[in-house]
Amino acid sequence: MRKNGFKFLFFLTSIFLFSGTASAAQQVLYDPLDSAGTVTANGGLTDSVSSVDPIGWLSNNQDRFSTGLVESQVGFADHRAFTYDQAISAIAFTKSGDAARARRIFDRMAALQESLGYWRSAYYASTADVWEWNIDTGPIAWMVTAINYYEAKENDSRYAPVAEKAISWLETRIDSNPTHGTYGALNLGENFWNIPDPENHYGTEHQFDAYSAFKNRAILTTNDNLKTRLNSEARNILSYLVRAVWKGDHFERGFDDPEVWLDAQSWAPMALGATGPNGENFVSALNYAYDNMRRTIDYSSDVRSVNGFSYNNYQDTIWVEGTLQMAAVYYLFGDSERGDYFRNEMARTVRSDGGLPYSFDDSGTGEDNWPLNLRYSAVSSAAWYYFAKEKFNPFEINNLFSDVPIDYWAYDYITAIYNDGITMGCAQDDPSTPENERRYCPEDNVTRGQMAAFIIRAKYGEDFSYTATPYFTDVPSTNTFFKYVQKLRDDGITAVSGTYAVDSYVTRGQMAAFIIRAKHGENFSYTTTPYFSDVPLCAIISETLPT
Repeated sequence: MRKNGFKFLFFLTSIFLFSGTASAAQQVLYDPLDSAGTVTANGGLTDSVSSVDPIGWLSNNQDRFSTGLVESQVGFADHRAFTYDQAISAIAFTKSGDAARARRIFDRMAALQESLGYWRSAYYASTADVWEWNIDTGPIAWMVTAINYYEAKENDSRYAPVAEKAISWLETRIDSNPTHGTYGALNLGENFWNIPDPENHYGTEHQFDAYSAFKNRAILTTNDNLKTRLNSEARNILSYLVRAVWKGDHFERGFDDPEVWLDAQSWAPMALGATGPNGENFVSALNYAYDNMRRTIDYSSDVRSVNGFSYNNYQDTIWVEGTLQMAAVYYLFGDSERGDYFRNEMARTVRSDGGLPYSFDDSGTGEDNWPLNLRYSAVSSAAWYYFAKEKFNPFEINNLFSDVPIDYWAYDYITAIYNDGITMGCAQDDPSTPENERRYCPEDNVTRGQMAAFIIRAKYGEDFSYTATPYFTDVPSTNTFFKYVQKLRDDGITAVSGTYAVDSYVTRGQMAAFIIRAKHGENFSYTTTPYFSDVPLCAIISETLPT
């Protein structure tokens, strides 16, 4: 039986779906797990997961100081608070329903924004003074993404000027010379760590950050000129990524930089989608990461053989944040087994304060050795654990469908059934454009053929056996819904004969019959006192049409 499939059946009485074959984004596009990391040995969620409360930990962290900032790694005496960590914390708070905490971060960051639109790399959580004077493209784009998500979910545009001011600075980082190999890309920023000329370096992960920030701000803005400009810049970023750093099964770390780093693989399908403008399979980058970047390391004498991902293919460390990024993207692209597995593994490292470490190795170098063995509880690990838990994509303001806004009443249910491969929507996205053309058509009626498809997908996915000889004269083997209708009849969920009325709309009564039969068959107990005035005890709901 499909894992967790039946819980979706109970959403379907009020959710109308469009059927068809599963899209590329929903298919498992990576190789089966090998014997070195068999997920089935640790399938499902373990008890250690219940001890991780990422939002509770982030909330307690924020409350330690009056600035509204969250401390990035709790343990350093200087209480550093990186801009990137403020952005992903604000996204997590917004997603969890605590918009007030997100506003505390945005209010402080608005006050800290400098005249040209940028933020410094890090501040002191205790005082909000500058801790790190670097000006980094990626974290600034992430702050725009956080504001975009907040604005979309809360219908509150008070921070739009802050986002658009930051975008003005980000646009100064774009290589606008069409003769350059880096045309369309953004450079690293100013004073970037130990790189002497960041203006001439183009990190791949920063392109994902900017692509998302530009694309989603274009959706939100009412300024038509800005919308046109941002969409054009997003298209140029995508073109650069495909042209310059995509190598068929992975992304390189940057322009003329052949190293391969984990977040350039995990973030790619989240930011860009499953496929590129020329059919590039960005999800295959997860396979590359799985095959080349996994490590098994003892966390302690009591917690041994923890399986996770390193930063790259040569460092012997486990990057907890990065491993949780992989768990999140596995969930988003239909592999709950791997999502559960790596979330379980990282939950094994939960610290006494309820947080999760940033990284660890077995070198015995202490808890504060960044980046290889930084065991202090980290904001980034907590936030990405939460995103994985919620099967949430922080790069998107409208995760899936352009006609299903975040505040739509069935948004979470629609997201869940898409992620589980039960629906693909009513219109697909054009990967060559930054605009989201994918639609769900939430107010459309559902046909009996479509109903068969999503019930059978909920039970079995796309891989199941069925009787090859047609049961119904109106559902030949060439019909789009043939295999689903056949399986519906095989399982006794429908008992009609002759014609199935595949293109007729299903009623709410028929939908109830289908779903309960799929779950319980015909033998089940129920309350005999009617709940509804229009469904008396003597009512007979036939699943056929018209009788």
